[in-house]
Amino acid sequence: PGWGLWYLLSLFFWRAMTPVLAAVRWPVPALLALCGLAALAGRLELSGLLSLARTVSFLPFFAAGLWARQHGWWLTERRFRWTDAVLIPAALAVMPWLVQTSYEKTHELTYMSRPFEALGVSLADGVAFRLGMLLVGIVFARLFFWAVPAVGGVFARIGANSLSVYVAHFYV
Repeated sequence: PGWGLWYLLSLFFWRAMTPVLAAVRWPVPALLALCGLAALAGRLELSGLLSLARTVSFLPFFAAGLWARQHGWWLTERRFRWTDAVLIPAALAVMPWLVQTSYEKTHELTYMSRPFEALGVSLADGVAFRLGMLLVGIVFARLFFWAVPAVGGVFARIGANSLSVYVAHFYV
C-alpha cells in the first residue's frame, strides 16, 4: 500500500526546487525545456525507491502551476485565448493516438516510471508519447480551471486537507 508514497517524495523535491524555479527569467522556454527533459527521462533507468523517473516526468506540471501563479499565465485565466484555439484541438487530436499506443504497446507508458527500453518501446515512440501526455495534461489543467468556480466552497475546504487524505488513504 505504500507504493503511492512516491508522490510525497516527488513533492519534497519539487518544493525544494521552488526557489530555483521561481528565479527563472523566461518561464515559457524553461517549461518547454522541462517538457523535453521529462520526455527524455524515459531513456534512463531512474525508477526505484525514490521514483526519480516520476519526479522528473511530472516536474513540468509543478513548474507550470508555480509559474502560472507567479506570472498570471493563461493557464489559470477564465477567458478564451488564441492559445486555446491551437492547444485544445491539438490535445484532442493526440488523445486517440495516446490511447491506441498505450493499448497496443503497453499501458505502463502512462505510469512514466520505467525506461522505454524495458517496456519494449523505441526512443522516438516513447518521447512522442510523453510529449503527447504532457500536452494533454496541460490542456486538461487549463480546461479544469475553466470548469471550477473562482469562489471557494465545500470542495475548497476539502482540498485544503487533501495532502493528509492522500497520505492516509493507502492504509485505510
